[in-house]
Amino acid sequence: MIIKAGENVADRFCVRDPVLSDHFAVSCTLKLCKVLFERKRLCYRKLKSIEVSELQTDIGNSPLIHEEVEDVTILVDQYNSVLSSLLDKHAPLNKRVVTLQPAAPWYNDEIKVEKCLCRRLEQCWRVVVLCMLIRVIL
Repeated sequence: MIIKAGENVADRFCVRDPVLSDHFAVSCTLKLCKVLFERKRLCYRKLKSIEVSELQTDIGNSPLIHEEVEDVTILVDQYNSVLSSLLDKHAPLNKRVVTLQPAAPWYNDEIKVEKCLCRRLEQCWRVVVLCMLIRVIL
């Protein structure tokens, strides 16, 4: 029995003799639903791409420098509006949609440690093989 009685997960079973082995090949069609992962919209700015000298020039030419304002609330509004517009000019807001994939439930700390150990041993093995090849060549 390949599946439990009453389950409607697989159908159209086919048993074939591939002639390559003493085993038969069993194939079927699986009725599985694809899991749709959550999608998230991200907004970001490339701040590292800002030309600092151009930004300094724009700030120097802005009303923040050339206009005197006595009222604090008006000054704060002016700072917010001028600096926001300069930020939009020099580092425009970019939008991107990413798919959030959940972490594999079977991947735990023990597997992570063993994987790191395996990589380290592979690197050591490569060094040993390389040294042996160099000895053979010389």
